Amino acid sequence: MSKMAKKIGYINDLEIDVTVGVVLALVVTTRSKMFGLFGQDEELLIRWSNIDTIGEDVILVRLPQANRQIE
Repeated sequence: MSKMAKKIGYINDLEIDVTVGVVLALVVTTRSKMFGLFGQDEELLIRWSNIDTIGEDVILVRLPQANRQIE
């Protein structure tokens, strides 16, 4: 199994189940700008079940093999 790292953005918000007090997902803001000039920010939802490791500066995320998308 090959591993590849890619910066996808910054955590902007959390999805929380307030009835039990657990984090369900991270909301990550990504930038889709061409040459840093045009475009808009997009949000990506990363389910808690896809998070592999949380470090000081990095969060490692597992991508499902079937479609290679995070949500």
